Amino acid sequence: MEVSKEKKAKNKIVEIGDIVEIKYNGRLRDKTIFDQSEENQPLRFEVGAEEVIKGLDNAVIGMEIGQEKEVEIPPQEAYGGYNPKKVKKIPKGPKERNLKNNTIIDVKLKDGRSILATVLEVTSSHVLLDFNHPLAGKNLIFTIKLLEIK
Repeated sequence: MEVSKEKKAKNKIVEIGDIVEIKYNGRLRDKTIFDQSEENQPLRFEVGAEEVIKGLDNAVIGMEIGQEKEVEIPPQEAYGGYNPKKVKKIPKGPKERNLKNNTIIDVKLKDGRSILATVLEVTSSHVLLDFNHPLAGKNLIFTIKLLEIK
């Protein structure tokens, strides 16, 4: 007895190398939502290709189409631990005049690249910048629904 292609596809589970589409909601333990997929725009990625954080990549392995689950991802499988050495005090110049606390800015590096930083403090003489990812050191909780395996 041969199983139809349609039935095989429906019972397929996610493996490394598959391209998947998921609907997701990401929140912190305090229930703050930090990200979610758009209603008609699921997240599409290749499993195991490091296109998403490691914990999310690993969470979809073994899922079937239509399956939903909630997973808590520790910092080491997301954006890493919080590193106090990534907080830098820089002299305040004319460019930094209008900065406000808790805003994210784009900082140009000497080599031409740019990096995001969070403004922690602005005084008359200096600016304190945090170059950690805003979600560094945090456990991330994702509710995931697998929509498609390609």
